[in-house]
Amino acid sequence: REYLRDWVDHARSTHPQFSLRKLALAINTSVSLLTMVLKGDRNLTSATIEKLSQHLGLNPSETSYLEQLRVVSDSDSQKDRMAALKKLQRFQGYKTNNQADLEAYKYMTKWYYVAIREMTAIPGFQPDPKWIRKRLKKKVSSKEIREALAFLFDHGFIEVDPKTKKVVIPTKQLDCSEGVYKLSLSQFHSQMFDLATDSISTTARDSRWINGHTAAINASQFDRIRKILQESLQKIEEVTDKSGSGDEVYHIGLLAFPVTQNGGREDG
Repeated sequence: REYLRDWVDHARSTHPQFSLRKLALAINTSVSLLTMVLKGDRNLTSATIEKLSQHLGLNPSETSYLEQLRVVSDSDSQKDRMAALKKLQRFQGYKTNNQADLEAYKYMTKWYYVAIREMTAIPGFQPDPKWIRKRLKKKVSSKEIREALAFLFDHGFIEVDPKTKKVVIPTKQLDCSEGVYKLSLSQFHSQMFDLATDSISTTARDSRWINGHTAAINASQFDRIRKILQESLQKIEEVTDKSGSGDEVYHIGLLAFPVTQNGGREDG
């Protein structure tokens, strides 16, 4: 979608006669649908990609590139989005022009990268694989920790304060496309849920809090529950933002998901 927006902007600036109406006519679709796609209100389809590719004169490789971008951005399948991102990384142009996406993806899809970054707020933190490995509850190899430290330093996720000589977290925001962000976040949540399961048997009860409630609800009730969870997370963030430092790194997660499916439909 971003590729298409950029192309439309370029066409408008270089061809005064260009219009969405003419483009829609050329690819046999409606102006309203094309407008909704550009706004993000509707997803692109493979059929639309094929028509656009023919209209733009793209070769098979370029068409494949555009299709993989569509899958990463719009697919509901985690597996398909992962496969598409791997294919995109074979294109040198993608790696060159989307370094921020790949940086965010690497950071968020390895839970211990995030954990090590937050560990810098623990008094006495040492950027030493042996020290870090001892503090992590789930063991990570020294090689992986060295790679994590190198990545975090090289990409500005952590740095050494020139005055105190301590490792600190600089002001840095993740900057990536929506599709890659969602994919990365899904991977991160999956890993954290695995760690949460492990904590049931590896962490004392007074050091963890895992609770839940199961009930039949309707759509409006789910919206209310989601709002409550969002407000709760905001309050938790207010607490952690004021802490400055801590003794341990915690992951606080809130979730709500269905265990039934509407109408009792069967997959396959």
